Amino acid sequence: MARPRRDEEIDQLIQSIQVAGECGIANIEYNWYVDRLIEGYYEVEGRGGSGVTGFDYNKVKNLPAKPEIGMHSSEELWTNYTYFLKAIIPVAEKAGLRMSVHPNDPVSQQSHGSDQILSNLAGLKRLITIVDSPSNGITFDCGVTKEMGEDPVEVCRYFASRDRINHMHFRNVISYERYNQYIETFIDEGEVNMYAVMEELMSHNYTRTLWAEHPHILDYDREYPGAQKRNGGPAGGGGGGGYAAECFNIGFARAMMFAVMSNRS
Repeated sequence: MARPRRDEEIDQLIQSIQVAGECGIANIEYNWYVDRLIEGYYEVEGRGGSGVTGFDYNKVKNLPAKPEIGMHSSEELWTNYTYFLKAIIPVAEKAGLRMSVHPNDPVSQQSHGSDQILSNLAGLKRLITIVDSPSNGITFDCGVTKEMGEDPVEVCRYFASRDRINHMHFRNVISYERYNQYIETFIDEGEVNMYAVMEELMSHNYTRTLWAEHPHILDYDREYPGAQKRNGGPAGGGGGGGYAAECFNIGFARAMMFAVMSNRS
């Protein structure tokens, strides 16, 4: 059920989109959750004593709904999401920018008893059909895609060929149970072929933003806690690190980009 102040809140977002367009901002990333299941995150020891993030739905699958939120079905959520998209996407088009929704992350199919409609490939495919516009796109996260049990290269091809990747998250994982159990590894040691993902992305002449996200905890981050201040604290869950690991991720992502460019020349 929609909240009583829904239209007022949408109007506030519309004003923000209009201002963003006037400022020349290319895209706005957003999330569509009932309640993010962050309780399932925990820290795992990675290589060299680093900290990486794990997630296990089996530890939190029986958590009850929060009284102030309640439980919500997929049908209800799709109705509300359709209303939302039809209100804001025409505004984004007119403002000259693109909206980019991140998949539900963690990708468990339920959170506190509510469905997560953007936690699987079918949901992501469905959302881009609700309003057929380049302004209605996704954040393609190759790590989350692997957590869903999908092939990141094929999913990249599907959305990039339709010009619906409006932002990109570049990270790696090892998935043990589809949707429910995984570890966010270092960017160079997971199950995702990061070079192949970058190659597929660039084959579609992608020119928008890319973030090598979810840095892990390195010694520097432990010695200087202020380095973990991004997003108000550890990023990505229990093993989220800071600036030192972020530099590693960015360097790796740029290396993949230049490797692809070199092989295409």
